[in-house]
Amino acid sequence: MKTKKLKEFKDQISYLKVNQNGYALVDVNNRVYIFNSDFKLINGFKLKLPPNKPKENGIDIDEEFKYLLLATPSKPLTLWDIKNKKLLDKYEWHRGDVLSVKLDKNYFASGGIDGKIFLYSLDLFKMVSKVAKHKDFISSLAFGSDEIYATGYDKSVLFVNQFSLKKIVRYLHLKKALKIENKNFLVSASEYSDIIKWDKYKKERKDRFDIYEEFMDFYIYENYLFIAVRDRIVLYDLEKEVLINEKFFDIDASKICVYKDKLYFIQNNELQYVELYDEVEFLDVILKGDYKTAYEMLTLNPFLKKTKSYEKLELLYKNSIKRAIKYLEENLKSKAIDVLKPFMNVLQKREEITKILTHYENIIKFKKAYENRNFALFYQIANQYELLKDTKYYKLVEKEWELKFEKAKKLAIEGRVSEAKEILKDFMTVSEKIPLIELLLKQAELFRLMKEKIAKKDFAGFFAIIKEHPELKNTKEYQAVMEYAQRLYTLALKALKEENFKYVLKAATILEDIEGYELKAKELLTQAQISLEFLRLFGKDKNKAFELVEQYPFLKDLKVYKLYEEKWSEKLKTAEAKAFKGKIKEALRELKEYENINIKKPRIKNMLKSAYLNYIKDSHDKKAIEKYINTFGKDEEIMKVMNKNK
Repeated sequence: MKTKKLKEFKDQISYLKVNQNGYALVDVNNRVYIFNSDFKLINGFKLKLPPNKPKENGIDIDEEFKYLLLATPSKPLTLWDIKNKKLLDKYEWHRGDVLSVKLDKNYFASGGIDGKIFLYSLDLFKMVSKVAKHKDFISSLAFGSDEIYATGYDKSVLFVNQFSLKKIVRYLHLKKALKIENKNFLVSASEYSDIIKWDKYKKERKDRFDIYEEFMDFYIYENYLFIAVRDRIVLYDLEKEVLINEKFFDIDASKICVYKDKLYFIQNNELQYVELYDEVEFLDVILKGDYKTAYEMLTLNPFLKKTKSYEKLELLYKNSIKRAIKYLEENLKSKAIDVLKPFMNVLQKREEITKILTHYENIIKFKKAYENRNFALFYQIANQYELLKDTKYYKLVEKEWELKFEKAKKLAIEGRVSEAKEILKDFMTVSEKIPLIELLLKQAELFRLMKEKIAKKDFAGFFAIIKEHPELKNTKEYQAVMEYAQRLYTLALKALKEENFKYVLKAATILEDIEGYELKAKELLTQAQISLEFLRLFGKDKNKAFELVEQYPFLKDLKVYKLYEEKWSEKLKTAEAKAFKGKIKEALRELKEYENINIKKPRIKNMLKSAYLNYIKDSHDKKAIEKYINTFGKDEEIMKVMNKNK
């Protein structure tokens, strides 16, 4: 696959973003480039600041290309209006340099060499909360729904709740952790390119993958992770948790971004891109009949499965299988082999083809047993060569068995055992049918009892009979119960999603008596009971309700929780605006319903602290300083402001 050059830049590129709005780049000397989707320059300017550090995460641009957040050595953090090329504000809350920044929808965050993480409002352009203090440098940041994720130089990954400010730290990386990203997966990486996929709720490792090479960058696209290390791009499947291709592209990229099946990258100050798949090359291989190479290409590049060529290849394979089976049924094995020959060297298909040829070698003997009604031999062959169960002959015999057994069952229950026996005579020599036939002829009342148990939904009783007579698993009654269980389980999952917990409880109490559904029923029961307990507590004691949420994060998906959090977020924004105008009483009035909610108190306190700090920073008001110290103590933030104001 050939790379295509878009533009060469004067200096090293420190930041790259590509999305539906176009392209955004920032170079080491703080030149900002904004291109539209057709790659026409629509905005560009240079900021008079010291060079930034390309290997750090001190630059971010929002999805709409409205804001630029920029950290440079020995200078304050700055926020810019890109369209108007205007400085919106400077921020000097860190002691020392800012190493990492991140923009979100309503807020942005910064992390520094002081180990602190600060949160800022995009409405107010003010710092509104100190979120965390860590013992080492903060190298990267990412936003979650109510959390901030961060990486540290001490191999750490931090999980910090934005409201309660509760912090959990994990030390699982081998070296200095350099990047964290939160999309459909939460992923972090160290300078050693050890990659960790995290469970966001449990805050535990779900998977890890070590490359042991110098880390440059990574990007999450769909269910895949593109990892840039020295000289190449590695492709990893995050969903299946398997390495796909350790040399997906031979490029030495410092920054990467994937958008609309194109990999964009920076190499030697050049912005280039490459298509994730080359259908022309793939189709050419298929047309040549080189299916082995075609499937090898698919193994190394799953994006080829998006092509029409792949659809045609799979259709060709399925049709070849159908033709081959037809030839095998006609005892024309050589013709079948000729049809399948192009696929015989394909590793992914070899096992299936070998199995088909082996099993269908017995098709003539199988057909003869069918024609002679030698069902003992017929079933013996079918059980030994299971693919023959897909043939029309097997389906016809099974249909005959079902009809005859149902008729015999009716007769046996009525006491007409000899008539039932006569109907089943052709199957009396089939070893797998004998136990069921004998049970019917000797204990026909069991079948009547099974139907009664099903009608009463007495599945404990039903499976007690099954446990005593396992051969009953081959009956329509058993099949009907298992189909019912699957339908009920599907409906219970739907009800759980729709928060119809009473239905879930009812379904779970039925499913817990059905074989194979005991654990699933227990999970449904637990989740429904915890959800109902949360709803009960939510109306009586919200602190206990939120304690439950910390134990069981799935509660965050409940409508009442989401609505509460949305309302809280809106009220917090309103309160922040009032607090930063000096209207503290109004701000507190806005948040009155949350004043006794333990998980919200730290954020409310930090809002007030930040409002005071910002006021003191701008006004140098000595009375305000005194009031701050009396209220919040002589902390690092007030000391920094006081020293700055001297």
